[in-house]
Amino acid sequence: MLSSTAKRLKTTSSIVTGMPHQEPAAAGPPSISKSSGSILDGIHTTQPLKVGGVTISKELERLWNEGIIQKRKLAAHGVDVEKKILYDRAQHLFVGHHPAFAGNEASSYENGMTVVAIAITKQQWDSILEGSLDGHASRLMFASIEKESLETCLQLEVETGLKGRGKKCSAKAGLHSVGSRFRAIKKKWKELGNSDLEIANMILRRVGDGGGQEQTSIRNYFGGKK
Repeated sequence: MLSSTAKRLKTTSSIVTGMPHQEPAAAGPPSISKSSGSILDGIHTTQPLKVGGVTISKELERLWNEGIIQKRKLAAHGVDVEKKILYDRAQHLFVGHHPAFAGNEASSYENGMTVVAIAITKQQWDSILEGSLDGHASRLMFASIEKESLETCLQLEVETGLKGRGKKCSAKAGLHSVGSRFRAIKKKWKELGNSDLEIANMILRRVGDGGGQEQTSIRNYFGGKK
């Protein structure tokens, strides 16, 4: 119960200010701004993805764990699924880009995955399509593909004269790094007098899809930057 003096003070305050009297808010925990930090209610928010952290083996593992390639096989309804779905966005079964490779980085993803497609053997590709390997076996396979991809990139650089023979294979397994190197290889092929169509068919022969069947048109070649 309020005393008569307190009641008079409360009424006077309302009259003077023209605002209804409000009781002080009860003390409580401070509110947390959603934009004030990377932790909210004890949960770490996801940091932006960066292309530098995406290695060849990690990307293959992502595609595997999310069942992306296996889903493409089901969508093909019995038609052979070729390795170019890894890099050619013109393919309706294209696996799509890693989320970190957005915008202008998309071509780096495609270039990097082209080298991966060249490195993957038929047996490995069949295993990936089946999706039947256990976790340990699949990781070993992806590590092997990563190593072979780096060796493939070095071999192409030596063939084009970008690097001298006897050079050691780079330990940088980042997909973005390999993509940049392959872009330089294609540029060198162009300087050596090869047309875009000839380069596309050179890649197809190395990938080994469709029994080496060559393209007759360069339309939608890589869907973007070469």
